[in-house]
This record gives sequence, C-alpha cells and structure tokens, in this order.
Amino acid sequence: MTGQRTAIVTGGARGIGAAISKRLASDGYAVAVIDLRAEDTSITVDAIVDTGCRCRECGCSHRCRTRGSHDPRQQRWHPA
Repeated sequence: MTGQRTAIVTGGARGIGAAISKRLASDGYAVAVIDLRAEDTSITVDAIVDTGCRCRECGCSHRCRTRGSHDPRQQRWHPA
C-alpha cells in the first residue's frame, strides 16, 4: 500500500473523539474530524495541525445530519 492512510472520526471534536483524532494523527494518519460543534472542531483541528500532522475539518449542519456527513474527500486538507 502506498500513500498516507486516512481516518474519519465522527464526534471527533471533544472528549474521547478528540483524543482518538489526536492519536491517529500522531500515528501518521491524515484525519478528518467531523462534529456538530464547529467551534470545538476548529480547536481540535488547529491542535492537530500545530503538531505538524495532516488534518481537515468537516462540519455538519442540521441538513447534513439528515442526509449524512459532508464527504471529506471534497474538502481541503490543512497542510502538514
């Protein structure tokens, strides 16, 4: 397998989800953090990016919750 592996963490902005997001990033995964709370998501993504890891923020709106999350492949990665 070539290339970096990707992890998608739902509920990844706070608590256990944030810890999982940070651990996966430190283990070399590119991490897509998905959560309903945009402010918390930004804080977690910024913390991961500040360590030099690759991460992206994927927010969810009310409309998004009824149809599934936004496709993180369509969103831009924060550079490592």
